[in-house]
Amino acid sequence: MTENDTNWKICNITQRKYRLGTIQLSKAKNSIFNPRVEKSKHVEDIRESMKEEGQLTPLTCVETDVDPKGNDIEILDGKHRFAAAIKLDLTELDAKIYSKDLTPLEKKKIAIYLNKGVKKINAGEFFRVADELHRLTENQLKEMGARYINEERIVSTAGLRSSKDIFEITIGRIVHKLQNGDILISEYISDAQTPRRIIETGETVTVLTAQNVASFLTILCKDVPVGIWEPELHNLTDEEYETKMLNGLIKDEKDLREIEFKNVSILMNMIASELLKHWLDRGDYDKLTTFCKHHVLRGSALVIKRIIQSSGSKVESAPLYTEDIIDWGNVKKHILKFKDVDWSNEIFQERVPKLISDYLMRCVF
Repeated sequence: MTENDTNWKICNITQRKYRLGTIQLSKAKNSIFNPRVEKSKHVEDIRESMKEEGQLTPLTCVETDVDPKGNDIEILDGKHRFAAAIKLDLTELDAKIYSKDLTPLEKKKIAIYLNKGVKKINAGEFFRVADELHRLTENQLKEMGARYINEERIVSTAGLRSSKDIFEITIGRIVHKLQNGDILISEYISDAQTPRRIIETGETVTVLTAQNVASFLTILCKDVPVGIWEPELHNLTDEEYETKMLNGLIKDEKDLREIEFKNVSILMNMIASELLKHWLDRGDYDKLTTFCKHHVLRGSALVIKRIIQSSGSKVESAPLYTEDIIDWGNVKKHILKFKDVDWSNEIFQERVPKLISDYLMRCVF
């Protein structure tokens, strides 16, 4: 298919090019921007449906350059249909196919909007896609010859403007890194809510959701992109602005993300070992589930913010985003006091984090 082929159609709103046709399954792969996690039961349900009725809904795909495995099609929507078709030994499926000039951000948006329309996408899935978008945009800048890359430039290049998109790139990526790390807290975070009965039977310890952890860390971490990237304000091209930054003529802020993540890991592992594991081992599920509620975690974060500031951090807005030496022994001393809180108090039924933090302040300090 060439760019001049008359089969291409143009979307009147976005001007994106697409065609309607079939794809060869042997040359297709799932896009990293498809946020869905493949579930075997869903694949089996669709397999049964396809076996009886055939393909009812086309896939949504995008053409790509041929990869080392010979794939030249990415599937943005239809992961489960794709898997079901392979189980049925089908060789091709109907699809709406976008041209290869889609940007990574456009792929992300199309994949998310299509999947969102079928079933609500949870925070963990959003954060995973945001992390991939960040990585691909950074690689794109490097391939274009960029010599100075910071978070703000990545956000600008990706065309991220909404506060939600920026939140996913900053706080969301921290949560994604926590969730997929090889540290204690990683065991306790899931994409979405885990039913209490499954936790009580010992099948899993995922008592925290990615969304709740993100809300908690928003109070403790830097939730805006690191760095300065504003060539348009100086009437400069990207290359001219980059040169001035490299020569120190335009000052940038220091990137403390690695230090911040180290601080986040220490704190979250402390909460996991001293509180979550403690309550799980004792079977104190009421205390455990109360603490892990969204509004309670938000209230707790306000208290922990003060604990960290009293333990060495001089940063007011994001106390974990700091080079200051934090006295983690003092932090632990205060975290341990959360064990003695009366978690049955009716204050925790109030969905007002400030009221909860005021109560916890009196318990911890």
